[in-house]
Amino acid sequence: MSKGLAREQSCLQKQKSNLLQIKEAPKQVGESQKLKELGSPVGRFSVEELFQKKDELNGKVVEVKGNISKLSRQIMGTDWAHIEDGTGKKEDLNNKIIFRSTQGGVAVGDEVVAKGVLYLNKDYGSGYFYPVIVENAVFNK
Repeated sequence: MSKGLAREQSCLQKQKSNLLQIKEAPKQVGESQKLKELGSPVGRFSVEELFQKKDELNGKVVEVKGNISKLSRQIMGTDWAHIEDGTGKKEDLNNKIIFRSTQGGVAVGDEVVAKGVLYLNKDYGSGYFYPVIVENAVFNK
């Protein structure tokens, strides 16, 4: 076997090995995916109240009525909806709360009743840390 042919085969083997190490891309979550049944919320709260009562509400289903002020779609397989209701103060970082959802069908400016499970101190890595966040959210207009 010539040196050129051996080098080419070695290069092809490395490329094949690299291709085998590539992980399957995450599947996009569609609106048709079944949403997790949350059950009844422990109550409807203002955004500011969620921050004030965060310790007692940790792990519980909560509800908020407000407007979607920002929406980031399909980040880590979910939509991240920032909801504001006019309570709290921007300088105190308690004037909006993030709801993570696979539901879809909402847009910036929509007034919604959002329901989900409140969690404390969620760290998603890469500097994304949330002292208060609501997951498994569903929205009603």
